[in-house]
Amino acid sequence: MRETDKLNESLARKEQAACRRLLDLHGQCELNFLMLERVFPDMRLGLRAILLAGDSRSSTRLEIEVVKRAPYTTHLALHGTLCQVPMAGELQADIHMYHDARMAEVTHSSANRLINLRNKYPNALMLQPDEKWQANHLVGVWLDYFIKHGRRAGNNPGQPG
Repeated sequence: MRETDKLNESLARKEQAACRRLLDLHGQCELNFLMLERVFPDMRLGLRAILLAGDSRSSTRLEIEVVKRAPYTTHLALHGTLCQVPMAGELQADIHMYHDARMAEVTHSSANRLINLRNKYPNALMLQPDEKWQANHLVGVWLDYFIKHGRRAGNNPGQPG
């Protein structure tokens, strides 16, 4: 095999892997959109939703606040707390809901910094290469938990989101 053929094959593999990562991220963003619509269906009208799960001793709480609205987007701030794990059980994320594309993208994470699509690895800050997907996946895990076990504050205990 010639050197240029090896290089072209290597580039093609890298391109396919990048495409798979982008598709995984888009899939997670689409799933997060659907779950956010389920737990906060009135986000275009309301300003805040408070979700609760668990009992009074070991409760989990997720607050979703509308920060800004535009015709095709809604900017949300999420703050989640696991009461029994005060430091490790925190979630803070800014999410942009793209209603026309039906996607919800995490734009800032708990550290309140912009999340890059892909990080060079290794790097001085020890950021993971797929940190954006991880942040979106973490929000998805929280939303899935509240769909299965949560209720809106003020709702009957059996009503999810």
